[in-house]
Amino acid sequence: MRQASLILGEHAKRPLELHNPVLPAAGFLGYGRPLPQPLSPTAFGALVTRVTTLRPVSGLPLEQQKLRHQALAIYPMPPPNPGIAAVLREFGPTWRQWPSSIVLALYGMTVEELAPVALMAARIENIGALELHLPASADEEWLREVLPCLLAESELPVLVKLPLSKATELAPAAEASGAAALVLGTPHCAALETGLSGPAYGPWILPYTFYALQQTRCVTALPLIASGGICSLEAAEACLRAGAVAVQLDLLLVSDPEAAAAVAQRLPSSAAALTASG
Repeated sequence: MRQASLILGEHAKRPLELHNPVLPAAGFLGYGRPLPQPLSPTAFGALVTRVTTLRPVSGLPLEQQKLRHQALAIYPMPPPNPGIAAVLREFGPTWRQWPSSIVLALYGMTVEELAPVALMAARIENIGALELHLPASADEEWLREVLPCLLAESELPVLVKLPLSKATELAPAAEASGAAALVLGTPHCAALETGLSGPAYGPWILPYTFYALQQTRCVTALPLIASGGICSLEAAEACLRAGAVAVQLDLLLVSDPEAAAAVAQRLPSSAAALTASG
């Protein structure tokens, strides 16, 4: 059974169309080159890029900073990256050839840091949406200030990635400010004695993701994308039953690419069956 395309931001000037409800979580496939086998550009509904900032963020290469194994990955925020101009210069030509859209993940503290990133992204063919990552201090007022500016600069749909612990608090403001969908979301932060700190990803997050889905769907009509702890087809299907329209895979992409590819291949049929059953 084939699932119909999922449209996010259907009232935007440039809606995002997803032919597959499975996406990579921001950062876990970098900027899309190269992808671990057997993953390919056709495996996902869109590529969500590494989180990108206006100016370069220095530090060790992200692959050296991130602690990866079967149970945990720590992703520093904001991550080291070369800045939006260098990213678009290096990867923009490749993205134009991708079979699915690019979702540019972006981060900044202020409108002045975020608006230029949105404007530059909108000029690149095949960037179909932005995914806004919030600073820890973001509140409803911050969303009401930032989101309309991003929409005015780019005309691209904006997916807002909310912290799991603050999803119900911030969801209404994100909806009122023009978000096309909500990604749930950024997990709790952790730190190691080496000094590495940031949001920590792994299977242990899944119950928090379920809880955020159940609570957030009561306070917003926006489409919800589950992100966090999804390490099997069964977990992905459970997220759909809990109210998500799509899922993002994180640690599974690097710990078991074959399992991630299997989820991306099989979940569309599960989603279609769920839709058909009402």
